Amino acid sequence: MSSNVRFTVSDLALLPEDGNRYEIIDGDLHVSTQPHWRHQLACGRLFRALDTWSEEDSAGLAVEAPGVVFAEDDAVAPEVVWVSRERIPLLPGSAWPVAGLRAASGS
Repeated sequence: MSSNVRFTVSDLALLPEDGNRYEIIDGDLHVSTQPHWRHQLACGRLFRALDTWSEEDSAGLAVEAPGVVFAEDDAVAPEVVWVSRERIPLLPGSAWPVAGLRAASGS
C-alpha cells in the first residue's frame, strides 16, 4: 500500500527526538534506530583518516554526521561526508578559510 503523502524538510522539525534516525528520501520518510557500535567505530576511524589527510594536504573538509538537504523532499543523515577544498565555498553558510583547515600554499 503506497501513500500519496510526500514528506519535506519542514516535517522533520515536527518529529520527536526519540533516539530514532529520520531521513527523507524522494519524499518518503525513513525511520531507523541508531547504528551498532561497531558501525560507529568504523565511521569514526574513516572520519579520522579523512580528516588527518585533509588537514595534512589542505585537500578538503571531513564532517561527522551532518544533515544533508539535497532538496525539500530529500534530507539524509550520512555518517561521514568529505568535501573538496574547491567545493567548500558552495556549502551553505561557508566562507574560506574554514577553521582548522590550512590554506594550500601555491608553488
